[in-house]
Amino acid sequence: MKLPSFLDFAFLLKALPPQEPPGAEPVVLEHEDFRLTLLAPSPPGMPFRPLGYLLLIFIGSEAVRRRARVIGSSLPKLCKSLGAPDLADHPGLVEDQLLRLAQMSVKLEVARKKTTRTFVFPLLSQLVLDFQEPGVGRKWQVRVSGDFYRILRHTAPAVIRKK
Repeated sequence: MKLPSFLDFAFLLKALPPQEPPGAEPVVLEHEDFRLTLLAPSPPGMPFRPLGYLLLIFIGSEAVRRRARVIGSSLPKLCKSLGAPDLADHPGLVEDQLLRLAQMSVKLEVARKKTTRTFVFPLLSQLVLDFQEPGVGRKWQVRVSGDFYRILRHTAPAVIRKK
């Protein structure tokens, strides 16, 4: 079953909580006929702003820019790309938010006249954290899920054609 084409990346970003929510309560955002719910297991919990937000924006924009579902590099490069090179000294903060993003799922419910259609999908289908790279430091790699990648490509075209 295909996801609705009107689900926008910005709507997903808006749903991320501004601070760490207590417990494993889902985050719900409603607009007209549809409801977006973010689900995360109790440990580690829901990703939150500002770092979870920045990571999600970076991962999404890089996947579209590179036209690839798999992205990754060293953690210091990631921190520099986020505009926060000081975070490289505290890799646990970045890794924690990456882990939270990897374990989060999105549930979308679209109300129709007689039925409600429900879609559930993860944002990431794979997360690899490598702590053993000598001389390079910590490395990370994610694979964006197919459903999330389709949303990203719909929301932010990588190339705008000139007429």
